[in-house]
Amino acid sequence: MDPLSQTTAIIKTFQRPQFLDRLIRSIRKYYPELRIIVGDDGFEPSPRSDVEYVRLPLDIGTSAGRNALLERVETPYYLLLDDDVEFRPQTDIGRLARLVAEGTLDLAAGDYLRVKRKLFFLKRRPQPFHGLFQFSPDELRLVAGSLGEQDGYILCDIAHNFYVARKDTVQAMGGWDSELKTNEHIEFFVRARRSGMRVGFCHNVIVWHWNARPRGYAEYRNRSHHHLAAAKLGLHRIVGFDGQFYANIERQAA
Repeated sequence: MDPLSQTTAIIKTFQRPQFLDRLIRSIRKYYPELRIIVGDDGFEPSPRSDVEYVRLPLDIGTSAGRNALLERVETPYYLLLDDDVEFRPQTDIGRLARLVAEGTLDLAAGDYLRVKRKLFFLKRRPQPFHGLFQFSPDELRLVAGSLGEQDGYILCDIAHNFYVARKDTVQAMGGWDSELKTNEHIEFFVRARRSGMRVGFCHNVIVWHWNARPRGYAEYRNRSHHHLAAAKLGLHRIVGFDGQFYANIERQAA
């Protein structure tokens, strides 16, 4: 059976209807039969008739919204998408789905190409976010590298939130932590590693990422839950690929 027929796309959206519309139109262009479930927790609902539309509680957040969508998935695999990406000819979802369906990976991720419009031109640049976790007693560092390169993919600890994964495996590890309305990304992949999930990254499966921050969206998206995520993982610091601190919690005096 074609693994794409066993895959459902889930998209949690908030206050970005124009970007969501572009994404869905691009999916339909390349994968007209792919089942899509959209969860909307925005202030102004934007119902659609061309997908399965779910009105979520207002500002329920990324994690709780994704958990609600995953509950509705009836296929063994799901495709996770942010609402501000766009499919292009290089968006070979079939490649990701096959790696998971064949049992090679539990989670197969693709890459982002960041896109920005300037006057009449589009500026595109790589947006890498894949690599390994390096732990010390109270710190996590994200570092470049892999656990080994295979045929067309590398094994890693973390990749973009653009992937195909096994529904039952993700649910068995608890899905996403509903208290993390934002900044759920690193915490999710740390728990995936701790649960033994096999994660891979395919550099030649690409979506365009518009990184949209429209008015009425940024103030909610920019709320930081990094410190809460770090505390849940038993960490004081989380340090990104470029040395930036995502979380830096001061130790309490003894």
